[in-house]
Amino acid sequence: MKQRIRGGMLTTFSLILLSFFIISCNKEGANNGSNPPKTNDVPDEFVGTWYYGDPSFTEYNYNDGSWSNAVGRAQFFRFFKDGIFETAYQNYFDNGYGCVLISGTYRKGTFTVEGNKLTLYDTKAKALAQNSCQPANDYDRDMEKENGEIIFAERGTDAYGTEGIYLSSPGYSQTFYRKE
Repeated sequence: MKQRIRGGMLTTFSLILLSFFIISCNKEGANNGSNPPKTNDVPDEFVGTWYYGDPSFTEYNYNDGSWSNAVGRAQFFRFFKDGIFETAYQNYFDNGYGCVLISGTYRKGTFTVEGNKLTLYDTKAKALAQNSCQPANDYDRDMEKENGEIIFAERGTDAYGTEGIYLSSPGYSQTFYRKE
């Protein structure tokens, strides 16, 4: 039961994250790139939406699914068959006194595949922050685009038996992402 609830919360957290950034990136002024390289027939093992998240369950209400005094972060990668990708990362903090702080990034672009090496080329890159108690500090702006970021991808199973994909950048440990 706990795993099911956790998975449901991660999916909810992931959907909130996705909508938050899509709305932001559809605004006028989102930066677009030219014609970066891409793989036109991505292997099926990489295609899909992959998400990771670790929201806390402090003061989680099991009756209605709400949560307060929450702290968490989430990230998703979406890889399309035609070599397009999207990724977003979000930090979420609710201090329990009515202040919610959200910050994160959204990127979209193309990618190439060579074995288990994915190389990402941003065509859009946004960063934003919202603070419900200090809205004067909010921002929504373009950020520097990555041009050739390398990610290694390996299909696998986590400690709970969930199939997914392990993603890592050179020099960093692997992070497990579930398929949505």
